[in-house]
Amino acid sequence: SDDDRKLFNDMIPLRDASAAAQWLKQLPAGKERTELATALTRRLAAVDPQATLSLVQSEGLRGAAYADSISHAVTQFAAQNDLAQSTQFIQQITDRKAYAEALGQLAMVKFPGHPQEAYAYLQSHSRGDWQPAALRMLSDVYYNKLGNFDANAAEILKLDLPRLGPEAATSTSLFCKAWIDN
Repeated sequence: SDDDRKLFNDMIPLRDASAAAQWLKQLPAGKERTELATALTRRLAAVDPQATLSLVQSEGLRGAAYADSISHAVTQFAAQNDLAQSTQFIQQITDRKAYAEALGQLAMVKFPGHPQEAYAYLQSHSRGDWQPAALRMLSDVYYNKLGNFDANAAEILKLDLPRLGPEAATSTSLFCKAWIDN
Protein backbone atom coordinates (compact mmCIF):
# COMPACT_ATOMS: atom_id res chain seq x y z
CA SER A 1 0.00 0.00 0.00
CA ASP A 2 1.00 3.66 -0.25
CA ASP A 3 1.31 3.84 3.54
CA ASP A 4 3.68 0.85 3.60
CA ARG A 5 5.87 2.37 0.87
CA LYS A 6 5.98 5.71 2.71
CA LEU A 7 6.89 3.96 5.98
CA PHE A 8 9.61 1.98 4.16
CA ASN A 9 11.02 5.17 2.65
CA ASP A 10 10.82 7.15 5.92
CA MET A 11 12.65 4.41 7.81
CA ILE A 12 15.69 4.44 5.53
CA PRO A 13 18.24 7.17 6.28
CA LEU A 14 19.71 8.77 3.16
CA ARG A 15 23.11 7.31 3.96
CA ASP A 16 21.60 3.79 3.81
CA ALA A 17 19.66 4.19 0.56
CA SER A 18 22.32 2.44 -1.55
CA ALA A 19 22.39 -0.50 0.86
CA ALA A 20 18.59 -0.66 0.76
CA ALA A 21 18.74 -0.86 -3.04
CA GLN A 22 21.11 -3.84 -2.79
CA TRP A 23 18.84 -5.50 -0.18
CA LEU A 24 15.84 -4.94 -2.43
CA LYS A 25 17.43 -6.96 -5.23
CA GLN A 26 17.41 -10.00 -2.92
CA LEU A 27 13.62 -9.97 -2.62
CA PRO A 28 11.57 -12.18 -4.93
CA ALA A 29 10.43 -10.44 -8.10
CA GLY A 30 6.88 -9.22 -8.04
CA LYS A 31 4.53 -6.38 -7.29
CA GLU A 32 5.80 -5.71 -3.75
CA ARG A 33 9.41 -5.49 -4.87
CA THR A 34 8.45 -3.14 -7.71
CA GLU A 35 6.49 -0.92 -5.31
CA LEU A 36 9.40 -0.80 -2.87
CA ALA A 37 11.81 0.02 -5.72
CA THR A 38 9.54 2.85 -6.81
CA ALA A 39 9.42 4.21 -3.26
CA LEU A 40 13.18 3.95 -2.87
CA THR A 41 14.21 5.66 -6.11
CA ARG A 42 13.51 9.25 -5.00
CA ARG A 43 15.47 8.78 -1.78
CA LEU A 44 18.27 6.99 -3.59
CA ALA A 45 18.48 9.73 -6.25
CA ALA A 46 19.45 12.24 -3.57
CA VAL A 47 22.60 10.32 -2.67
CA ASP A 48 23.43 8.15 -5.66
CA PRO A 49 21.85 9.07 -9.02
CA GLN A 50 23.84 6.36 -10.83
CA ALA A 51 22.50 3.67 -8.50
CA THR A 52 19.02 5.08 -9.07
CA LEU A 53 19.35 4.74 -12.83
CA SER A 54 20.66 1.19 -12.41
CA LEU A 55 17.79 0.30 -10.05
CA VAL A 56 15.19 1.72 -12.41
CA GLN A 57 16.60 -0.28 -15.30
CA SER A 58 17.10 -3.53 -13.36
CA GLU A 59 13.63 -3.43 -11.79
CA GLY A 60 11.93 -2.65 -15.07
CA LEU A 61 9.93 0.29 -13.72
CA ARG A 62 7.37 1.61 -16.20
CA GLY A 63 5.07 4.55 -16.70
CA ALA A 64 4.98 7.39 -14.18
CA ALA A 65 7.26 5.53 -11.74
CA TYR A 66 9.90 5.21 -14.47
CA ALA A 67 9.58 8.84 -15.60
CA ASP A 68 9.65 10.22 -12.03
CA SER A 69 12.64 8.11 -11.04
CA ILE A 70 14.65 9.10 -14.12
CA SER A 71 13.71 12.74 -13.57
CA HIS A 72 14.95 12.74 -9.96
CA ALA A 73 18.18 10.98 -10.91
CA VAL A 74 18.91 13.42 -13.76
CA THR A 75 18.16 16.47 -11.61
CA GLN A 76 20.38 15.28 -8.77
CA PHE A 77 23.22 14.24 -11.05
CA ALA A 78 23.09 17.56 -12.93
CA ALA A 79 23.13 19.49 -9.66
CA GLN A 80 26.24 17.63 -8.51
CA ASN A 81 28.23 17.46 -11.76
CA ASP A 82 29.29 19.58 -14.71
CA LEU A 83 27.58 19.63 -18.10
CA ALA A 84 29.92 17.13 -19.76
CA GLN A 85 29.51 14.58 -16.95
CA SER A 86 25.75 15.13 -16.88
CA THR A 87 25.53 14.64 -20.65
CA GLN A 88 27.48 11.41 -20.31
CA PHE A 89 25.14 10.31 -17.50
CA ILE A 90 21.99 10.66 -19.60
CA GLN A 91 23.59 8.81 -22.53
CA GLN A 92 22.83 5.63 -20.52
CA ILE A 93 19.09 6.14 -20.99
CA THR A 94 18.08 3.92 -23.88
CA ASP A 95 14.36 4.72 -24.07
CA ARG A 96 14.02 7.43 -26.76
CA LYS A 97 11.20 9.34 -25.05
CA ALA A 98 12.86 9.19 -21.62
CA TYR A 99 16.12 10.38 -23.17
CA ALA A 100 14.38 13.40 -24.74
CA GLU A 101 12.78 14.20 -21.38
CA ALA A 102 16.14 13.87 -19.61
CA LEU A 103 17.86 16.00 -22.23
CA GLY A 104 15.26 18.75 -21.81
CA GLN A 105 15.55 18.51 -18.05
CA LEU A 106 19.33 18.71 -18.20
CA ALA A 107 19.15 21.77 -20.46
CA MET A 108 16.71 23.35 -18.00
CA VAL A 109 19.08 22.78 -15.07
CA LYS A 110 22.26 23.82 -16.85
CA PHE A 111 20.94 26.78 -18.91
CA PRO A 112 18.42 28.58 -16.69
CA GLY A 113 17.15 31.71 -18.41
CA HIS A 114 19.17 31.05 -21.57
CA PRO A 115 16.87 29.27 -24.04
CA GLN A 116 19.06 29.94 -27.09
CA GLU A 117 22.08 28.28 -25.48
CA ALA A 118 19.84 25.47 -24.33
CA TYR A 119 18.48 25.04 -27.89
CA ALA A 120 22.01 24.74 -29.25
CA TYR A 121 22.76 22.10 -26.62
CA LEU A 122 19.53 20.22 -27.36
CA GLN A 123 20.16 20.24 -31.10
CA SER A 124 23.69 18.93 -30.74
CA HIS A 125 22.80 16.16 -28.25
CA SER A 126 19.38 14.97 -29.34
CA ARG A 127 18.73 11.54 -30.75
CA GLY A 128 16.73 12.69 -33.71
CA ASP A 129 14.18 15.43 -33.12
CA TRP A 130 15.25 17.99 -30.52
CA GLN A 131 11.83 19.66 -30.22
CA PRO A 132 10.31 17.28 -27.62
CA ALA A 133 13.25 18.05 -25.34
CA ALA A 134 12.83 21.78 -25.98
CA LEU A 135 9.14 21.60 -25.12
CA ARG A 136 9.98 19.69 -21.92
CA MET A 137 12.39 22.42 -20.87
CA LEU A 138 10.31 25.43 -21.91
CA SER A 139 7.06 24.24 -20.37
CA ASP A 140 8.51 23.28 -16.99
CA VAL A 141 7.18 25.41 -14.13
CA TYR A 142 10.58 25.54 -12.43
CA TYR A 143 12.25 26.87 -15.57
CA ASN A 144 9.56 29.51 -15.92
CA LYS A 145 9.70 30.68 -12.31
CA LEU A 146 12.87 32.47 -13.36
CA GLY A 147 10.65 35.12 -14.97
CA ASN A 148 10.88 33.80 -18.51
CA PHE A 149 7.19 33.16 -19.18
CA ASP A 150 6.81 35.63 -22.04
CA ALA A 151 10.06 34.67 -23.76
CA ASN A 152 9.40 30.96 -23.32
CA ALA A 153 5.84 31.29 -24.64
CA ALA A 154 7.25 32.88 -27.79
CA GLU A 155 9.77 30.05 -28.14
CA ILE A 156 7.08 27.38 -27.64
CA LEU A 157 5.05 28.91 -30.46
CA LYS A 158 8.03 28.45 -32.79
CA LEU A 159 7.98 24.66 -32.22
CA ASP A 160 6.04 22.37 -34.55
CA LEU A 161 3.45 21.51 -31.88
CA PRO A 162 1.06 19.44 -34.04
CA ARG A 163 3.92 17.17 -35.04
CA LEU A 164 4.88 16.66 -31.38
CA GLY A 165 1.57 14.91 -30.75
CA PRO A 166 -0.84 14.79 -27.82
CA GLU A 167 1.85 15.28 -25.19
CA ALA A 168 2.45 18.76 -26.65
CA ALA A 169 -1.12 19.71 -25.77
CA THR A 170 -0.64 18.55 -22.19
CA SER A 171 2.69 20.35 -21.79
CA THR A 172 1.43 23.59 -23.29
CA SER A 173 -1.74 23.46 -21.19
CA LEU A 174 0.30 23.11 -18.01
CA PHE A 175 2.55 25.93 -19.18
CA CYS A 176 -0.46 28.22 -19.82
CA LYS A 177 -1.87 27.45 -16.39
CA ALA A 178 1.47 28.32 -14.76
CA TRP A 179 1.72 31.48 -16.88
CA ILE A 180 -1.75 32.61 -15.78
CA ASP A 181 -1.07 31.75 -12.14
CA ASN A 182 2.15 33.75 -12.13
